[in-house]
Amino acid sequence: MHSARGWSIFRGADGRLNVLVSYCRHMGGDLSQGEVKGDEIACPFHDWRWGGDGRCKQVPYSFRVPKLARTATWTTLEQDGMLSVWNDPERKPPSPEVTIPRIEGAGSDEWTDWHWYTTLVNTNCREIIDNVVDMAHFFYVHGSMPTHFKIIFEGHIATQYMNSGGRADIPNPEGQPPMLGTTSIASYFGPSFMIDDLTYHFEHEDQKTVLLNCHYPIDANSFVLQYGIIVKKSEHLPEEAAMQTAIALGDWVKVGFEQDVAIWKTKARIDNPLLCEEDGRVYQLRRWYEQFYVDVADVTPDMVDRLRVRDRRRASAGSMAEGSRGKRRRARGPELAGRMSVRTDNRLLDSPLVPVNCRRCGAEVRARKSTWQQTSVQWDAEATATCAQLREAEELKQHGRGLFLVCSELRDSIEDAARRGRLPILDEVDDEMPS
Repeated sequence: MHSARGWSIFRGADGRLNVLVSYCRHMGGDLSQGEVKGDEIACPFHDWRWGGDGRCKQVPYSFRVPKLARTATWTTLEQDGMLSVWNDPERKPPSPEVTIPRIEGAGSDEWTDWHWYTTLVNTNCREIIDNVVDMAHFFYVHGSMPTHFKIIFEGHIATQYMNSGGRADIPNPEGQPPMLGTTSIASYFGPSFMIDDLTYHFEHEDQKTVLLNCHYPIDANSFVLQYGIIVKKSEHLPEEAAMQTAIALGDWVKVGFEQDVAIWKTKARIDNPLLCEEDGRVYQLRRWYEQFYVDVADVTPDMVDRLRVRDRRRASAGSMAEGSRGKRRRARGPELAGRMSVRTDNRLLDSPLVPVNCRRCGAEVRARKSTWQQTSVQWDAEATATCAQLREAEELKQHGRGLFLVCSELRDSIEDAARRGRLPILDEVDDEMPS
């Protein structure tokens, strides 16, 4: 028997874990203080027996059970040593595709048991989600050297692929072997459950781990962060030493989360961040995240459509650390231009113009963004006739004034479409989507 966040959790004689609302519908007794009797939980107040399906099965002192004697239940999944509870404000069951995948190694003799950490964080839980696309913070906050970074959004899953190397300016922890780097594939399955296949590369061997990062909000300004780690046992280590390795690596991960928490405690919440080109798809990530906070009927394609963000190695931590040297390389560009051949950019052939509507007058044009600074816009007769600023410029032109260069409202609409992921940036997205 267990109580958590207003739930009563019990395992019946049939072996199933059940989650009910914690208070008895009869007169409010706390079911988590009751007793499991067979497949039911008995209320400590009047011994009403509640089944895992939420129905009252028996009232010992009554000839019949009231027809309305039902209570709220939650769908559960017991897997890999964890209990997951499905929460849906619309009270709809989960579809098969949102089932959390099995974790290779969990429960196996070849891997350690889970080692868990829990901490309370006093900020909005969106802050931890922003880390999915924030490559730069791995260098400046965590001392990592990203060498490969790629993001894929699709449906309810957001996956971050990252390789990193060691940094000569940051020494290894005392008593630990030199770490050469890491390889990570971290996927959020829904808004708050992340599985990270994380491999640490050392001089003499690799250490395979699985890191779980899961959280739940308490209110708009706080959440509980839980993270756990299992480690594949080395053939060179006995059982106890393998578990100590898991704890040591878990403590290392704990340091990383504490570095994040230190930033979150003092930073301001920014809903419309001012970004540079290399900051990643923050707006697209937040749009993906928004699908979990609206009714299913209100989920739009731009929240769930597949989007792959190209490996941005040219913006790696190496370029951050060597920025001054990069400036010298760029300064030699004009000198080398005469010796360089021009390569045809076929992305423009493969990426059609995308319809974009002006948010002021509704004029529809077709646009393509090669980079954040370069935009191509195609007007047709209907758009030309609809554009309010163009009409105003034509009227002024009759009086010798009014030069139409660009519709400011349409420009802002195109930028907004790009930020929200509806208009891809060709310099950021791969030519081909992976199969």
